[in-house]
Amino acid sequence: AFLLYGALTGVASVLLAVRAGNMQPNTTGEYTLYAIAAAVIGGCSLTGGRGTVIGMIIGAAFIRTVENGILLHKASAFWVQMFVGLTIVVAAVLNRLVEGKAK
Repeated sequence: AFLLYGALTGVASVLLAVRAGNMQPNTTGEYTLYAIAAAVIGGCSLTGGRGTVIGMIIGAAFIRTVENGILLHKASAFWVQMFVGLTIVVAAVLNRLVEGKAK
C-alpha cells in the first residue's frame, strides 16, 4: 500500500508541476484540507473505521462544485477556504452526534 501511495504521489506531483509550469514546496498545502473535507462530507469517520469510496467521490464533487460557485461569484479565495473549514467542523460535529446516538 505504501509503495503504491508513493508511486501515485510521484506521478501526481509531476503532472501538477507540468500543468503549473513550476513547483514550490508549499504549493499543495491546500489539497490536504480539501482531501479531509471530501472524506468527512463523504461519510468517513474522523475516528476511523468506516467510509466508502463512493462517499469520498461525492464529497469531492460537492467541495469542488461549491468552490467553483463561490469563485464564479467573484469572491476571494479566502471565502473558499473558510467554507471548506466550516464544512469540516460541521461534518465532524454531525458525525460525532450520529456516532454518539449509535452507541
